[in-house]
Amino acid sequence: MASFISDSDKGTLIVQNSTGERIGTIVWRFRDLNTDRGELGRLFDEISSELPPDGMFCEIFQLWVDPRFRRQGIASKLKNALDSVTMEGGVRAIYTHTEEDNLHVLDLNKKLGYREVRLGPIWDSVVRMSLVKDLLLPDPEGRAGNLN
Repeated sequence: MASFISDSDKGTLIVQNSTGERIGTIVWRFRDLNTDRGELGRLFDEISSELPPDGMFCEIFQLWVDPRFRRQGIASKLKNALDSVTMEGGVRAIYTHTEEDNLHVLDLNKKLGYREVRLGPIWDSVVRMSLVKDLLLPDPEGRAGNLN
């Protein structure tokens, strides 16, 4: 877990309350289908056509909000901040998954622009929905965003 603090291709964003208590975190890493394929395994082979042609994407490793602070916009704040980090890194897609019966999180993801790309078990028998969010990268010339 220390690598999510020290490595440039990984990161952790934290939300604290007014007393400095950690009440939400999102842990992420940049992935590359071209170099990480063996490590990524079968799941990413199945959804590779849903990811950018360059193979780069941001994978949400973990999203957590303290139960006392849920449904107050903290998860949205974390995911929106991750959008910015991802675009700054020149990466144009974010991947996440959640259990198919976690309707609140599925609804949140869809409201934030994620689309379903797969439904089924991943590493155990639990059915999970895989979702991808496509991001428009800023155009270096200052024009409207692009998908390159």
